[in-house]
Amino acid sequence: MKEIEIGIDGEKTARVEWMYPNIYKDESLDYIEIGLYHVRAADDIRIEFDGERNGYVIRMDRTVEREGHCETIEEKQEVAFIPAWNQE
Repeated sequence: MKEIEIGIDGEKTARVEWMYPNIYKDESLDYIEIGLYHVRAADDIRIEFDGERNGYVIRMDRTVEREGHCETIEEKQEVAFIPAWNQE
């Protein structure tokens, strides 16, 4: 996996233009993973685009705490779906 770090100095928004996901398999990203560095713990999220449903899928590892440590019990389950267009 190719990792790209985005650091923003003095700005409050990092914008990512995602060019044609799931269309040109050799040249496009299938998903974007976002990890948080903060004093609070947070699991990473994975964003995919589902062309059949025309919207964004948010996935997270399903974890459980056992004997003082977290353990992944299922990889990247869908936790949210967001339609591509917010039309009424």
